[in-house]
Amino acid sequence: MKMIKKIYIVRVAILIIPVLGWFYYDYFFLSSNDLPSQNKSPLASEYLNMAPEVKFVGDEACSACHLEIFKSFKRTGMGMSFYKPSTGNVIENFKSNNRVYDKKSNFQYEMIREKGEFYQREYRVDDAGNQIHELKRKIDWIIGSGRQARTYMTTIGGLMYEMPVTWYSEKGKWDLSPGYHSRNQRFSRPIVAECMNCHNSYTDHVENSENKFRNVPSGIGCERCHGPGELHVESRFGWKINTTMSGAKDPTIVNPARLPLREQMDVCLQCHLLGEKAVFKEGMKSDSFRPGMRLTDLKSIYISDDISPNNFDIASHGERTSLSACYIKSNGALTCIVCHDPHNPVKSLGRVHFNNKCLQCHEIGNLSREPEGVEHQVDANCISCHMKQGDASDVLHVNFTDHWIRKRLSVDEPQKEEGRVITLKDFMGETDSSADIRLGIAYVKYFEEKHPEQEYLVRAIELLEEGLKSNREHISGLYNLGKAHLSLKNPRKAAQALERAIMMNPVEIKTYFALGISYEKLGEKDKAMNAYLKSLEIYSEDALVLTNLGNLEQGAGNSETAIDYYIRAIKSEPSYPGSYVNLGRLYLVDYNNPARGKEYIQEALRLDPDYIPALSHLGSILVAEGDDEGAIKLFDRILEINPSYISAYGNLASVFAKRGELAIAREYLLTLLELAPNNKNARKMLARIETTIKKFN
Repeated sequence: MKMIKKIYIVRVAILIIPVLGWFYYDYFFLSSNDLPSQNKSPLASEYLNMAPEVKFVGDEACSACHLEIFKSFKRTGMGMSFYKPSTGNVIENFKSNNRVYDKKSNFQYEMIREKGEFYQREYRVDDAGNQIHELKRKIDWIIGSGRQARTYMTTIGGLMYEMPVTWYSEKGKWDLSPGYHSRNQRFSRPIVAECMNCHNSYTDHVENSENKFRNVPSGIGCERCHGPGELHVESRFGWKINTTMSGAKDPTIVNPARLPLREQMDVCLQCHLLGEKAVFKEGMKSDSFRPGMRLTDLKSIYISDDISPNNFDIASHGERTSLSACYIKSNGALTCIVCHDPHNPVKSLGRVHFNNKCLQCHEIGNLSREPEGVEHQVDANCISCHMKQGDASDVLHVNFTDHWIRKRLSVDEPQKEEGRVITLKDFMGETDSSADIRLGIAYVKYFEEKHPEQEYLVRAIELLEEGLKSNREHISGLYNLGKAHLSLKNPRKAAQALERAIMMNPVEIKTYFALGISYEKLGEKDKAMNAYLKSLEIYSEDALVLTNLGNLEQGAGNSETAIDYYIRAIKSEPSYPGSYVNLGRLYLVDYNNPARGKEYIQEALRLDPDYIPALSHLGSILVAEGDDEGAIKLFDRILEINPSYISAYGNLASVFAKRGELAIAREYLLTLLELAPNNKNARKMLARIETTIKKFN
C-alpha cells in the first residue's frame, strides 16, 4: 500500500451543484404582486373550483356526461401526451436504422424491441472495434403523441429520467433527444415536477424529491384547462351541491371560453410560454395553477431582450403570438382558442378550418388591393405564407409552426449567437417591489442550467441585494443569493444568506444542502454535518445529502457510519456514481482493501465510463497493482475529458517518476503548476525531481 500513498490523490467530497430589442412586446394583461394565492384572483368568487382544497377527479369522471368530447380529446396531442409503451402503439422503426452515434461524447445507441418490451442500449467501442462499455435501460414511459416526436423515460430505483434518443416522426428517424447534441446527459437527466406537469396531468410528486412520482397519470387531462372537477361531479350527481344552471355560468367548473381574455389566454400560457427561464412566486409551485388564475399569480417568465425572427422554440407560442399585428391590434382578443379547438386533433381540422379563422378579419379582395398586395386565392394556405414552419430552435427534425403571424416571412436574419451573454426581461413587464428579486433568481437559474457565465451571477447578486432591502423575508431571494455567492466561491456570504433563509423557512431541504456545502468550504465540518442532518430529517432519501454525510463521517474516522450513509445513498439513487466511488475509496484507504474498493469503483464506471473521480481512483489502484500502463491510459483519458484536471497531471508525474522517466514527470508537473501555481505538493515534487536530474547530469 505504500505505492498508493505515493500517488498524487486529492481527497474531496463528491458534491454536485448544477452548473453551480428589435421588437416591441406588448402583453396586455399586467399584474403586480409577489405574494399570491389562488383566492386572490378576481374570479375566485365566481368559480368555486379555483379554491386550492377542491380535488381533482380524473378524466373518467368527465366521460360519464361528456363522452364524445372525451373520446375526441383523447386523440389530440394533449390527450396523447404521456403513456406507457406497448406493442399496440409502436410507430418507431426498431428493426433498421435504429442506431445513433454521438460523435461529441463517443457514445453509440441502439433502440431495441425485445419480448414485448423496449430498450435503449448505450455502448462504446475502442479503435479496434471492441466493445468497452454497455448500459441498457428499459423504456417505461413515452412523452409526445408521435405527431412530431416521441421522447422516452426510464425509471431507476423509483426515480424518473429522460433517455438520450428520440424518435422524430416527421423525418421518420432516430436522433439524440432535444438538448442532447450540446450536452449528452445520457440516462441521468431528471424529470422534475415542472417538466412533468406540463407534459402530463398534475402528478403526485413526492415532496422534496427531485424526480420521484406516485400514481403517474397518462396524458394531459380535462382538468388542466377546466380546473378540479370534484364540485362539478358532485353537483351533477346530486351528492352535495345543487345548482340551477339554465344556461348560466356554472360556478363549479371553469369553461375557458367564458373567461375574460386575460385569464383565457393564461390557461394556455401556463405551458405554452416557456421563455428563457421561469421563476415561481413565493408559495407557488408548478401544480399551483388553476384555470381562472392569472399567470402572474403563479410565476414570472423571462425572455431575451434580443429576439431574432428566425429563432422560435418549441414552447414559445405565447411569446411569438404577442409579436403579431393581429394580436396587438385586437387588444389581445386573438387568444389561442380563436384558432385552436382543444377538443379536436389538429390534423382532423385541415387547411380550410384555419383559413376561415383568418377570413373572419381579412377579406380576400381587400388583401389583394393593399399596397404591394399579392393576388390571394380563397383556397390558398394562409399559414404557408404568413407563419414560418420547420425546425424549432431547440428541437430539430420537426415541422413546427412559428406563431408570429407576419405579412412576409424573413429568410436571412441572423441566428442566435451561441455563448453570447444575454439580457433577460420580464415578458409580463411587472414592476412590483419583488420584481428585482425574481429577475435576480432568473439569472441564477440561467447560469446553472443554460450558460455558466459569471456575469449572470454578478447581475443576480446586484438585483437580489437591492430587492432584499425592501423584502427582507423573501425566502427564494435569500436562497438564490446564497447559491450565487457559493458559485462565486464566497462561502461566508453564501452561509449568511442561507442562514437567513432557514430562519424564515426551516423546512426547506435544498437550503440546508447549500448551507452544508458552504460550511464545508469554510472548514466548519460540525456545522456542515448539522445542516445535512437537518435536511435528512425532512427528506431521508436524498442521495447527495447522504453521500456528503458519508464523506464527513469518513473524514472524522467513523468508517462504519460512513459506509451506512453510502449504502443508503446507493439505495436511494442507484444510478449516481459518486456514492459508489466514495464507498470504494473508503475500502481502499480506511480498510486497505483494494479488491473491495475496486468493485465499487468499477460499478461507478459501468454507470458512467467518463466519471473522472472513478477513473482517478481506479488508476491509483492499477499503480498499486503494478499496472503502470493501464494507469497511464486512465489518467490520459481524464485529461481528454478535462484538460484542466490537475490531479491527473500529478498522478502521471508520480507514475513516470517511479519508472525513472524524470523528464516526462517534470513536464507534467510544469503543466500542473501553470494551472495551479500555488500547489505545494507539486512544487515539492518538482524540486526533488530537478535535484535528481542535476545530480545525474
